[in-house]
Amino acid sequence: MRFRILEHFNTNSDEYSLIFTSGATASLKLVAEHFTFDDDGIFAYLSDNHTSVLGMREFAPNSTALTPNEAMEAFSINNKYNEEGNASSLFVYPGQCNFSGKKYPLSWIREVQRGALAWMKPTKWYCMLDAAALVSTNVLDLSKYKPDFVCVSFYKIFGYPSGLGALLVKNSSAHVLKKKYFGGGTVLMALSLEQKHVLRNQLHERFEDGTVPFLSIMALKHGFDTLQRLSVTMRVISHHTFALARYVYDSLKQMRHNNGEPVAVLYHDSDFHSIDSQGGIVNFNLLRDTGQYVGYAEVSLFV
Repeated sequence: MRFRILEHFNTNSDEYSLIFTSGATASLKLVAEHFTFDDDGIFAYLSDNHTSVLGMREFAPNSTALTPNEAMEAFSINNKYNEEGNASSLFVYPGQCNFSGKKYPLSWIREVQRGALAWMKPTKWYCMLDAAALVSTNVLDLSKYKPDFVCVSFYKIFGYPSGLGALLVKNSSAHVLKKKYFGGGTVLMALSLEQKHVLRNQLHERFEDGTVPFLSIMALKHGFDTLQRLSVTMRVISHHTFALARYVYDSLKQMRHNNGEPVAVLYHDSDFHSIDSQGGIVNFNLLRDTGQYVGYAEVSLFV
C-alpha cells in the first residue's frame, strides 16, 4: 500500500519514505518533535496555517509568522542567500487554506529550499507542505514539486478510514529528523541493563512506534480501487469541486431578502475565477433580513 500511495502522488520510494500516522496533526507533531533546529534554527510559518502548525513552534528555539503578503514578497525577490550556517530552519505552509480554500503557490517550496528566507538567518532551510486540505480534491505531483516533508489525511481524501494519515519525507532530507524515543518494533535490538539500542534501517520502521493500524491501511485499497474503476482522476475531481464551489459562491453572493438585504456574508480571498488560486471551500454566515447572524445550530436544522 505504501507504493500505491506514493504512486498516487507521482513519486516512488527512491525519492520519498512514507510514515503512517494517526492523521495530519500527528504528522506535523512528529516533524516538530524530531526536527533538529539547534539553538540558531528558526521555525517559520504562514499566518494562514491551522492550529496544528501553530503548535509546532513550541519545539523551536525561535519562531516567526509571515502573512501571505509578506511571504509573497519574500518569494518574489530574485536575490537568494547562498550562505548557510550550521543550523537548520523549517518553513511550513498549507497548500490550501482550511478556512477560505485559498491555494498557495507550490513554487514556494523550491524558493524556500533555494534560500529565499535566509534573510531571517543564514541557515539551511527546509520546507514542509501541509497538504491535507489540498490533496482532498486536488493533484499533488511530487515529481514536480519536492517539499522536504508532506502531511496528508486519508479521511479527507476518501471519507474513510478516520484516524489515518501519513508523513512523506524526502529521503535526502531525512537526516534532519533525529529520533530519541523508541518503542515497539522500531529497533533491531535494545538492552535493558545498558542504555544501548539500534534503530531499524528504513525510515518508516524507525518512526512507526507500536502496531500500525493495518486494518485501516488495508481499507485504503478500496478507495484507490474505486478511483481506478471509475476512471476518475484527481484533476477531474478538482475541476468538479471547484465548479460546485463557484456556483455556491455566485449564488450566495446574489441572493437577497425581500427587503434587499443580503442573505449571506462570504469570507474569501478570491472571487473564484481561477482553480489555480481557489479550492472547493465556501465559507459563509447566513443573515436575517435585519442583518443579524443566523446561528450555526439553527442552520444545521435546515440541512
